[in-house]
Amino acid sequence: MAGAQVGIAGAEKTPENRAKLFKEAITSYDEYLAKFKESKSRGDALYGKASAQYQSDDLEGAEKTLRQFKKEAIKSSLETEANYLFARVMASQARKFLGDKKSPEAQASAKLRIDEAQKLFEDVSKNQKSLALANNALLSAGDIFAGAEQYDVALSYLRRIKPNELIIEQQKEIVEQLRLKRAKALGAGNRPMADEIKREYDRENRRLDGLIAGRSDYLVAQILASQCYYAQKKMDEVLVLNQHFMPHFDMDQKKTGKFFIIMAWIGKKDIARSIENYQDFKKLYPKDKVAEGAPAAIVQLYLDLKKDEEALKWCDEYLTDFPDKGAYEEQILFYKANILTSLGKLEEAEKATKEFIKKYPDSDLATQAIFLQAETAYKKKDYDAAIRSFREYIEKTKKGSERVPYAAYYIALICQ
Repeated sequence: MAGAQVGIAGAEKTPENRAKLFKEAITSYDEYLAKFKESKSRGDALYGKASAQYQSDDLEGAEKTLRQFKKEAIKSSLETEANYLFARVMASQARKFLGDKKSPEAQASAKLRIDEAQKLFEDVSKNQKSLALANNALLSAGDIFAGAEQYDVALSYLRRIKPNELIIEQQKEIVEQLRLKRAKALGAGNRPMADEIKREYDRENRRLDGLIAGRSDYLVAQILASQCYYAQKKMDEVLVLNQHFMPHFDMDQKKTGKFFIIMAWIGKKDIARSIENYQDFKKLYPKDKVAEGAPAAIVQLYLDLKKDEEALKWCDEYLTDFPDKGAYEEQILFYKANILTSLGKLEEAEKATKEFIKKYPDSDLATQAIFLQAETAYKKKDYDAAIRSFREYIEKTKKGSERVPYAAYYIALICQ
């Protein structure tokens, strides 16, 4: 089985060959399973196959293999790991169904898989023999329930995750105990048992290496908890959590944490602190798209406060900070055209509206922009242009908008 394991490791290092290498690994496992039907290592092979299927996004195949594992490998040392993998497979399937919000059948299927994943995550999280695996299960459960917008349930899992230092100490002890156990088996001349322990030792040693070199589940959980609190509009909790953990976060987490702090101040409608924290963020991470939503949210906040001049300034701030068609550019350009119209800056409004329609002709906001263009032309007393735009608006909306009668009224008014 070493060859198949090498294939998986290779796939992790060379993403361009990922599908090919996972397919080779799965084929190797299938050949082994067909040849050694009574082998004590069938559990390892079934788990390895399911893992390769999961990582290659063959979720149905992984589910089928794991159900076979449960049937065949009742006493396998990988039982807990298999339950954790099974939970992740169910959670991944649930995510796909959750994306189809218009289908009741998809939502029902998602709920079934979330329920099954929750039971499995809960079982694994109670495993005191491996706190590392328990932490993984708690984090995965928190992630799936956050994705399902069940934020209180997600937080209940995230709060149970233990600090990485504690997990590493226990994992070192597990590795050491397996080393001693293998030495004892070798001393007794029991080579088959020593080989079986060696496989388990290697697996746990890799997990230890991953814990030392990788990100702390405990800190990742704090970022995910921030997302949950923000979605719940609990801005004080967002601020307290990120300010407390900021010294412990890695560089990427610090960046995300600072973004949440900006958005929390925006959520509290504290413009001064929102802008102060955004400007500090820009100095540390100029033009970084992590905080792209912040200036867009500041525009919206100023609009809510009916401060159009300030909103316009922040539209320009966004377009300066993110000139390469940012994620919120469509929204910002539309806002800018509207604001200019409401401020009576008709020449600029006309230019901004034309820019929006040219850049986003298929946008859901495009027909509104055409109506805005018609209004601007009317206010400028460019009646021919106004009629053309009002007629275009009526044609594009196919009379399906409540503004159509207004457009028709303007046309009739002009033509009197």
